[in-house]
Amino acid sequence: MAMASKGLYTVLSENFFTCHICLGEYKDPRVLPCYHTFCLKCIADHAAKNGVQNKFSCPVCRQEAPIPPGGLETLVKNFFLKKLADFTKSQRKLQGKLCDFCKHKEATLLCQGCPKANQMCATCRDSHALNGHHFVPLSQVDFSEHTREQLRHVLDKTQYCDKHAGEQLAFYCENDDTVICRECVVETHSKHDFKKVGDVVKVQRDLLQEKVKCLPTETLLRFVKAEKAIVRTEEKLTKNQEKILRLVDSQKIAMTKEIKENSKTIDRELNDYYQQVEKDVREQTNAYLTGVKQVLETYRTKVQSDYCEMQKVIDDNSSKITAEVKTLTSTQVKTLEAEKDNQEMNRISIQSIRDFVQQLTDTGSDIDVMTHSKKLQTKIQELQTSEPVFDTKTTDITFTPGKKMDLVLQFPKIPEPRPLSIKKGSITAKTYRGPFDACFGSLKQETVYYPELMEFQKVTWLETRERQISFYVERLLLDSQCTDDGCFLVACGIMFLQTVCVFSSTGELERVFSKKGGARCISTVSNDRFLVTCKDKSCRLYSTSGQVVQCFGQGDMTDPWGITVDRTEGKVYVCDSGAQCICVYDLKSFQLVNRIPIPMCSKYLQRCAYHRGIKAIIVSDNSAHCVYAVTPQGDVMFQYGTRGQSGSADGQLNNPLGVCIDKFGHIFIADNFNHRVVVLNPRGRFIRNISTRRELSRFLRFMLTAGSDDFKRPVSVSINNNGELAVGTYTGAVSTYKYIDCN
Repeated sequence: MAMASKGLYTVLSENFFTCHICLGEYKDPRVLPCYHTFCLKCIADHAAKNGVQNKFSCPVCRQEAPIPPGGLETLVKNFFLKKLADFTKSQRKLQGKLCDFCKHKEATLLCQGCPKANQMCATCRDSHALNGHHFVPLSQVDFSEHTREQLRHVLDKTQYCDKHAGEQLAFYCENDDTVICRECVVETHSKHDFKKVGDVVKVQRDLLQEKVKCLPTETLLRFVKAEKAIVRTEEKLTKNQEKILRLVDSQKIAMTKEIKENSKTIDRELNDYYQQVEKDVREQTNAYLTGVKQVLETYRTKVQSDYCEMQKVIDDNSSKITAEVKTLTSTQVKTLEAEKDNQEMNRISIQSIRDFVQQLTDTGSDIDVMTHSKKLQTKIQELQTSEPVFDTKTTDITFTPGKKMDLVLQFPKIPEPRPLSIKKGSITAKTYRGPFDACFGSLKQETVYYPELMEFQKVTWLETRERQISFYVERLLLDSQCTDDGCFLVACGIMFLQTVCVFSSTGELERVFSKKGGARCISTVSNDRFLVTCKDKSCRLYSTSGQVVQCFGQGDMTDPWGITVDRTEGKVYVCDSGAQCICVYDLKSFQLVNRIPIPMCSKYLQRCAYHRGIKAIIVSDNSAHCVYAVTPQGDVMFQYGTRGQSGSADGQLNNPLGVCIDKFGHIFIADNFNHRVVVLNPRGRFIRNISTRRELSRFLRFMLTAGSDDFKRPVSVSINNNGELAVGTYTGAVSTYKYIDCN
């Protein structure tokens, strides 16, 4: 019994019974509109210290809460939490329980015939056995079920009205969304729509359980993922700061060392020269030597003064840049920390609602459910669209040392009275000419995008597309891809007369070469390498000059179509439509290492792209009108479109072809027969159509065949090095345009 009670108390205490303000067990727990619970006294003190204009923020999620007209005392009581707390306290008292009869020996037996005093020691059992009751050793009793039954009994215990002593809460008022007693009905709710709690509670309980599905665990995990990404970015910024500061210190030390060495050198050379002059003119007047010495000392003072000033400039630059680096990094870290806190608060809000609903639906009484049901549904409605989105731009700081200090100092002019003859000296020490700031170095700031933050980066979609470049290929366009340096690879032709055209980043045709085996789909490997699937049931690795570097896959595949590369893991994925699988090849050896079954796909024309954000292959199934996200383990993460059913509404596709992914994790689908490009988020949910037939006609009108006034049948989509969307069409038009504003 002790172990069962202790286990129950420990679990519940960790999750439910600690007030976030006083960190003690709840005393008179009250629920805020955000469904976080606090002691009445604690939240009253918090509101008194932090409230403004009858409003205060929740200490946990920081959501603003109004002070009710009747004061904080009218906040809804968390009845079932209080009952749970009271129950666990009573269970704790049973640990190491003494015999119910003699009160001084430890109980070892349970009498199943006594409803109340049923635990006793062996001595009392002998006298009690005369009643004919049955005994069971406590060690054999399943107290977990026993405790659960007691808990259910406590939670289902009748609750009474706060306003009318002894009156049970038995009705639910639809108008005021509250549970009431019989006297409440007579006094203030007689004209309202009210029902017995027992008649409506099951519907509300089921409705809550259904509604809370809108806040799945996946949403919480995305907030956790966002928080971790922010923490890792903070660590990168801090490491970069340390690196820059080390460079600044190194520059300071190097330049200071150089100045000190030159200072010693010129000091030594001037002394040496003076000694030589003194030797040469020792027989001449002291007046002349004194004059020479004065000239040299004056010059020495000036040069040393210049060196001191240079050192001051070095120190000032070092301090200034150091302070600037620390300020820039600190500001960004604080911004990221605030954003992380915001994501954490959103996650906590969702977690709290989920936990509250789960507790309420699992263990709450009918009264508890009716007390909170509608408010919880409203709160869930508010949170179900919540996503970890933020608009945080980070600035990368680099330090570039300035130009090298390198200027030879001219020796001072020495008075040369006749008939004295003095040898001219030379100085090898270096001196420097300003501006001296340029010699130390400077900071450079550049906006950077960390890949793991891209999934959560706030994106502003352009309402009017900004076309960048356009060009046209003469033959039927089969596929097109962008290289890392912005060039275009276009597979085009008819039947077995295929060619690959290489276009510059500005759309100028650079070269054309024939393709062996009949080209189908292209995927870039690097700036000078790309892969092609061929009709002869193989794949080829080409250089951009047209040379075949490697041929592979012969005998492995029956009908290869889409091809994509995961450069991070070094894998090549090829959709074998005939075998309904994805063949996986090693990027170095091009040996087959795995096959991923895709039995849900048809046996014709799949395209694919690797999504490194979710670590899945995005497969476009043309004839089935669907797009799938398939993990390397063969699990289907999501499906977009209805298999075997074409359509043009949101959630539907009509013969989809090319797919690609941008740096934010958005998935682009060339929805061929719908004359549009569909955009999904990384979880396969529809975002928008960014290039409909109507939208693109005004951009691409001049590119189409004579007399055509339409954007027809997109075949391929890809993202170039400028982050622009490149669309290739059935008619041979290729156009790139800006679709989001990242500024």
